[in-house]
Amino acid sequence: MHPSHFRRPLFLFLVSYVLLLCLLKTWGFFDHISALDPVLRTPLYSARLEGTVADFPKQRYSRLEFLLRAEKLNDAKVEGNVLVRVDSSHESSIFWRDHIAVVGHLADSRSKYLNRQRIYSVLWADSWEPVEVQESTFSWIMRRVNSIRSRMLMTFSGAFSKESAAILCGIVLGEKTAISWELNKAFRDSGAMHLLVASGSNVTFVMGLVYWGTYLLRLRRAHAAVAGLFVAGLYTLCAGADAPLLRAYGMTVAACAGYLLDRNSGIFQGLLIAFGMLVAMDPQSLFQVGFQMSFVATLSLVLTFSHWSIPAGWPKPVRYLGMVFLASVVAQTALFPILANTFNRISLVAIFSNVVLVPLTGILMGLGFLVFLLSFLSWGFLFAGGVWVTGIFLGCMEAAVKFFAGMRWSSIGVPPMGLGWALAYYGGVASLWVFPSPALRKGFLVWGAVSSCIAFALVLI
Repeated sequence: MHPSHFRRPLFLFLVSYVLLLCLLKTWGFFDHISALDPVLRTPLYSARLEGTVADFPKQRYSRLEFLLRAEKLNDAKVEGNVLVRVDSSHESSIFWRDHIAVVGHLADSRSKYLNRQRIYSVLWADSWEPVEVQESTFSWIMRRVNSIRSRMLMTFSGAFSKESAAILCGIVLGEKTAISWELNKAFRDSGAMHLLVASGSNVTFVMGLVYWGTYLLRLRRAHAAVAGLFVAGLYTLCAGADAPLLRAYGMTVAACAGYLLDRNSGIFQGLLIAFGMLVAMDPQSLFQVGFQMSFVATLSLVLTFSHWSIPAGWPKPVRYLGMVFLASVVAQTALFPILANTFNRISLVAIFSNVVLVPLTGILMGLGFLVFLLSFLSWGFLFAGGVWVTGIFLGCMEAAVKFFAGMRWSSIGVPPMGLGWALAYYGGVASLWVFPSPALRKGFLVWGAVSSCIAFALVLI
């Protein structure tokens, strides 16, 4: 990667925009609660809240949780996000983008995690009062999204054991709420929690599968690209359209546009475009942990693989494992400050566990899609065979996760890292990512030193 990439107008504009958002955050601009937010009317023991379901309902123990973008509270206009908790029997009647009315007890939320996502109130629906679901007005595409996702989750839940189904749902759709506390901890301690989040690899897999299929049908490349983008976009919606997926889809759109225009848009440029679009649509997403982890990890991999490569003379299997190991090391070093400040814990075995678990995840992703497609066929033996093979790999995945998590010192607690130290840290590790380029290596070291000194000075002031 040439140093001129960091002097391009788009990069400089985004850096300036990020600095502006950070200043606004420091001055408390984003911490202001709207005068129409429902939290200002809490507590309210008889609340009728109307709004639009803003995400896929998630099963948690005996209740169903979802985010509601509130519009009316007891017929008065409101604006804000409310976490709704209802009896799980309503699961089949509530879908993403539905406009609903729910009755229950509205209270303020003391959770810092929810407050960081601008969710300041929680509504507990009375179990004896039904949720009133109004006629849905969203498009045919959104209806298909809800239908496909529900069918896929039911297929996995009916074909595998509870734990195996939860793992497969996490890998294919990013739905991990059904995973037990013990298995959740094992994934965290083994450094494999990111494998249960639908991300760029999922979007790339779907895009590649569709493009390969259209190639066999001898379609023109423009038609193949449009078909791939449509199906990948549909999958992005099915998996929840969160930061990693939107980043990956934005990069895919940029790459396809460059491909169709016979221009080399570049992965770095695609990442900048995806970043710019998401931050423009929602400036506060910059301060969300999932958003930060997605872009920081991707940027570190782009920088590293632009300057480092595995020797071409090595056998292909060894080269692949070498690339996975290098990617694991780079991603873990990139995420260390974020993990330390958010979870106060890091995995020491992650750089080794991912060499085994990442390839397994790729296989399971393909098998998951295959099992779902086979469920539509009338030949039950094909579906049973797919389930049997997938079950073997799911067993291997679960055993490997527990093996790495069971190692002594698999994970350790760490103190949070201040801004000054974090900037100095990133300047140092970024210089290693681009070490073969003297100009960039020096630039990152200087940037890290200067920015950290400014941060320490601001703290002293």
